[in-house]
Amino acid sequence: MSSFKRVLGILVILLVLLCILAFVLENQQVVSLRFFGWVVPQFPVSVFIVAALFLPEFIE
Repeated sequence: MSSFKRVLGILVILLVLLCILAFVLENQQVVSLRFFGWVVPQFPVSVFIVAALFLPEFIE
């Protein structure tokens, strides 16, 4: 049963990585972000969205 859980876990991780890859490839439009006078260089939309999702995890 342990090997089944391991294979299932690997499949779930691969599925999540595939979804992230598809999201990044579909959101390649370049945008510029301005926030209270602070200007960020132009990056694809996906960079900002992925950063917004993962940054709070690293700040805590």
